[in-house]
Amino acid sequence: MKKVVLMPVMALVVLLMITPVMARATKFPAWGTFLGSAIVPPIPELWTSEEGVLQLRGAIGRGTFSGNILSGIMEFTLNAAIDVNPESSTFGEGTMHGKWVFSDDYGTFEGSWRTENWGGVYEPYGWMPGIYMEGGAVALGTGAYEGMVMTGSFWGYNLYVGGLPLSVPDGVYFDYEGAIVSPQGVPLPP
Repeated sequence: MKKVVLMPVMALVVLLMITPVMARATKFPAWGTFLGSAIVPPIPELWTSEEGVLQLRGAIGRGTFSGNILSGIMEFTLNAAIDVNPESSTFGEGTMHGKWVFSDDYGTFEGSWRTENWGGVYEPYGWMPGIYMEGGAVALGTGAYEGMVMTGSFWGYNLYVGGLPLSVPDGVYFDYEGAIVSPQGVPLPP
């Protein structure tokens, strides 16, 4: 009877000894700032409903992302449904979403993003039309970032909506905070 009990226990010990040790995932805290603008052409599909809701499909933007870990070029597509009626109590509210690609000398991160939006950008002379946005993004890495996942939150401004002069140029400005996760524990490039 002792042999019957002892043999499965010994087999389990041997199995545990020969099982390869799995690498632990490594999480790298990441943050940064994006400054970008629209790319024209192509002209995106754009129309405003009778209720004053702007519908935008297929806009493309590009800009620079500078952060504690990553710095490079970011391109994005933008689709939106935003209330642009300045007389409306919900001016600037809506959603935006799209795809994005970050590129540097080591590889890319490609993924999707989504925001909720609120109207009004505070300028020294009062509230001006613009969009405050908060959202999230997730992307998968290629090249030196192969197998890594970038995820996080961002918040900032889209100053294209409204058409009134602002003290800063039209554009998209946001701050990002999140992480890059390396499932295999592979370090980030230098």
